[in-house]
Amino acid sequence: MAGPWRTFAMVSVGVFAASLDLFVVNIAMPELARDFGQGGLAQLSWVLNGYAIVYAALLVPAGRIVDLYGRRRGFVVGVTLFTVASAACAVAPSAGVLIAARLVQGAGAAILTPSSLGVVLPAFPARSRPAVIAAWAATGAVGAAAGPPLGACSPSSAGGGSSS
Repeated sequence: MAGPWRTFAMVSVGVFAASLDLFVVNIAMPELARDFGQGGLAQLSWVLNGYAIVYAALLVPAGRIVDLYGRRRGFVVGVTLFTVASAACAVAPSAGVLIAARLVQGAGAAILTPSSLGVVLPAFPARSRPAVIAAWAATGAVGAAAGPPLGACSPSSAGGGSSS
């Protein structure tokens, strides 16, 4: 039974990160304004909103696409996009680059979220799946709840890559 739980643990990291990044930037807005203030608050709001809009807009279509082309493949593509975009956020030299990276992060999260459930459920027997779904959802909820406190502790995790 170690196999299914190992799969669950690996998938949970992606789900946690996708949910975390939806909210981690909220508290870091003052630091972002200090680092990238040249564009003003209207531009910086896209650091927050861009991720959420792309994530929400692509979640359902991404689920359908990974059903058609492979859930594991979709999960790998989603995690890869998300990870590369996260690195780009960390070193973003301007608000425009940070916003673009956050849009790509949102797309990666939208791909990895539905594919993660599609990867993990077949690893478990049918009778265990309700508990697995509950644990999967709880992982996302914990990630979302951890976002603001972690954003307050570590503004650089939100993409404040320029030096002050």
